[in-house]
Amino acid sequence: MFEGFKDYANDLWLTRGAFRAIRQLSKDIYYATRLPHFFLYLLATAYGWVIATHTFPYPVSFIDNLVYSLLHRSLSSFLSDGYNIGVTRLAIACLSNGLLFIAILMYNDYCDYEIDVESKKKDTLLTRGIINRNEQLLIVLALMGFITILACLVSLPFLLITLVGFFGLWFYSTKPIQTKRRAGPDLLCNGFHPWLIAVSGAIVGVASLKTIPYIHFVYIGFIGMIVFALTCFMDLEDDRERGINTICVRLGFVGSTIFTFVVIAGLFILVGLDSYLNYVFTPRWFLLSFPILLTGVAIILFGFFRWIFVWRERRCFPDPAHFRKVYKYIGTGVPIALFPFFLFIVDYSLYDLHWF
Repeated sequence: MFEGFKDYANDLWLTRGAFRAIRQLSKDIYYATRLPHFFLYLLATAYGWVIATHTFPYPVSFIDNLVYSLLHRSLSSFLSDGYNIGVTRLAIACLSNGLLFIAILMYNDYCDYEIDVESKKKDTLLTRGIINRNEQLLIVLALMGFITILACLVSLPFLLITLVGFFGLWFYSTKPIQTKRRAGPDLLCNGFHPWLIAVSGAIVGVASLKTIPYIHFVYIGFIGMIVFALTCFMDLEDDRERGINTICVRLGFVGSTIFTFVVIAGLFILVGLDSYLNYVFTPRWFLLSFPILLTGVAIILFGFFRWIFVWRERRCFPDPAHFRKVYKYIGTGVPIALFPFFLFIVDYSLYDLHWF
């Protein structure tokens, strides 16, 4: 097994030297696993936990509890959740869900092997023939086994959600169901799964499942749908040529543009409603932050519509050369959009310190 990968690694070692070989192999693994997606599910899990435990928006109280636990109880008591703050189980849950996303993506690459080789849009160990499909599937199965062990260490409800994630992995990518190729179910699956991941993080930090703010996490699902809308839009022309009936293929270029903006508007409406109800966010914060949030999102969309979704030609150019040009817009827009949330934490921290 993995003879092709061994030969490839040995060739790199002999021709490029140890340092360059390690750097190239790290780069190959990075693209094969699409490692940044690991952190998306890790953050969604952590977000669910901090909301359910009221660590956010009250970080000072959490830090106070943390320090008290370390000073007045043993470290082992803290790590075993003796103070009931769930930090150890949270770390395991974040690792488990992050690896789950990698398993989902690698299994999706396994199912789309012929399409990816033909389109040449993905440059991975699999598409280059360095590992074969059976070896890719073996990696996915090994990940699933390890993820199951981690989930068992967290809790039974968390394990059940992980098993739902495994089912979703198959349901989304495998024929004959393959919801990613069905207009409507593709969108719902990409919204439901991030929502479920946030809920799984909340499960780690609560004593009762009834106290989890299920409705609040809907906007995490909307973020998942926005990411899907952008990627689905980029694949519009390739999917249309191959007869893949995604929601963007069904809507066409103009309809997909409208659809993308509608989903983003839905996210703003949900955050605004949450602020109005003062569930987590506050009306004052939303009114002051809305222009900043809008600016960050507008910068990201400007990058996409300048380099990938070319309106004048009604065409998509999702090749790596064009997509790399969008990075600077993402790198600028995301910190701007997240800045109000940082200010929100600071604002509540000052309140938590009783300075106001």
